[in-house]
Amino acid sequence: MRYIFASFSAVAFAAGPTSTLLWVQNENAAVYTSAGLARHVGSTPTFATATWLNKPFYVETFNCTDNGTSIWEFDFPGDPPQGAIPTYMVDMARHAVSFGPSAEVVDTVAAGAFFVPPSPCNVYGWSSTGTGVPRWNWTLPNCDASLLYDEYRNIAISDDGTTAVFSAFVPQGQSGIPLLVAFNAQTGKELFRKGTADAGAQAGTVGTSVNGSFITWSTANGIVVYDGKGAKRTTLAAEGPNEISDSGDFLATCTENNARVWGFDGSNGNYAQKFSFSPPASPASDTWFCVDVAMSSDGTGAEDTELVSFAWISGDVLTARVITYSMVSGKVMIDWVSSTNAKLQTNPTVRMDGNFVGTALWGDSDDVPTAVVLKTGSNTPVFTYTTPGSMFGVEIVVDHAACTPTNDVLYFAVAGKHTPANVMGNGGDAFAWRINVPK
Repeated sequence: MRYIFASFSAVAFAAGPTSTLLWVQNENAAVYTSAGLARHVGSTPTFATATWLNKPFYVETFNCTDNGTSIWEFDFPGDPPQGAIPTYMVDMARHAVSFGPSAEVVDTVAAGAFFVPPSPCNVYGWSSTGTGVPRWNWTLPNCDASLLYDEYRNIAISDDGTTAVFSAFVPQGQSGIPLLVAFNAQTGKELFRKGTADAGAQAGTVGTSVNGSFITWSTANGIVVYDGKGAKRTTLAAEGPNEISDSGDFLATCTENNARVWGFDGSNGNYAQKFSFSPPASPASDTWFCVDVAMSSDGTGAEDTELVSFAWISGDVLTARVITYSMVSGKVMIDWVSSTNAKLQTNPTVRMDGNFVGTALWGDSDDVPTAVVLKTGSNTPVFTYTTPGSMFGVEIVVDHAACTPTNDVLYFAVAGKHTPANVMGNGGDAFAWRINVPK
């Protein structure tokens, strides 16, 4: 059973920002996997979330308004096979300012799979403000979602809503075939697919640039970069989470104890390393691991508009860390360290929009923030919130239409588990806020 709690109260901060908790959704029979926000010209953003574990398993969207109105819910069709765990992962075209206020635009995609092989993987596309009937559905009949735990998570839609990408693993004999598929996100038409020659023995994570002009695929052989038509630009000797800039000029990678920014060299058609980052010595740790990356790039080349954030964890000092750099100069723009009293402060996820960074943390039963918003130029958060459990999904968008010369307006959402990740129990929570930050 799901519950929605709306809140109209604003929370004031010493530095001046104010926030309104728009609503909280609680699901006592499932865990939320992900969060998405889509901004429409002339209207408030919409929010989407998806669940996994137990029933119900669905994708649902909400208005980011003070009453938290549910727009639609899509249930996974049919019942799962015996012993199967259904999974959903959702992404939204979050900066689709070119959409206009029309409800007839696909801005939400999700990948679904049953966590037993072989079973179908489905990719759906919806209008978040529509009726919940998918605009299109693509099915991979023989899909293995269990070889690696995170394989089903490989879904992305470009921020402008033009391109969707998905990767999966297809069982074959004693091994399998990794597959990358790109779609026209508005029609569901398959644009191209790639297979084992580029992927090696894993499906790998996928990503797109803002306008879908570039697609990345993290494979066993490296990070492969394609253009929007499927022509391979290059294969970079790197792995793990990655982000590519609007122009394709910057590529950021995140793996183990190192993070890098690569710049494209048009003369040889390859990416060359510009910067290599490791966390500074304070707090000192021998086990910093980079676990996520987010990018904000407007293509102007200005130091404060070409930004990348890396999320780090450390078992030594029991903390998480977010460091934001300029991809132009390598300058540190944010270096935020979480509280150190948490026993399970791990797996932070990050997203960026403009000069703002949103991060979600696992945390434990200690009273530590699990939802944090940062702004470049300061290591002090402009917003923090402590949820009851661990948060997995995060999204942040700046509402440019509502911003003023003296005030930024942003929407921030997190979703995850109702109890801490190190505590047994199901149940999920999803939160959405509207935050005003003085410039």
